[in-house]
Amino acid sequence: MSNSEPVKETVALDFKYGDNKMDDKKVRLQSYELGGGKVLANMLQAAVNPQSIGRIGSVCIVLDLSKPGNCVESLLFWLSAVREHIDRALKDLQNTKIDQFRMIKDKMSNYWNQVPS
Repeated sequence: MSNSEPVKETVALDFKYGDNKMDDKKVRLQSYELGGGKVLANMLQAAVNPQSIGRIGSVCIVLDLSKPGNCVESLLFWLSAVREHIDRALKDLQNTKIDQFRMIKDKMSNYWNQVPS
């Protein structure tokens, strides 16, 4: 996108992906962008679900700074919504695919044990 092109607002859910090479391995980055406000929070399940939970590397919450008075409330809402979807996906995985759930749990434990305090 050039500087002369206007930025388009995301309405509903947008999906993009790109392929790259890392350590001689093909890596696919998938990106979901949700725009349109709190009424669309349930659309998070398209990106955060039992099938995808083991591959999620990060979640980025972007706030609308044109309305700075709403930023804290909005951040807390979206943190809660993301956490709810992650918890639900992990619970569903625990109830249906316990081996995959244990693998993700071990992976998370190993990660947090490596983070310096």
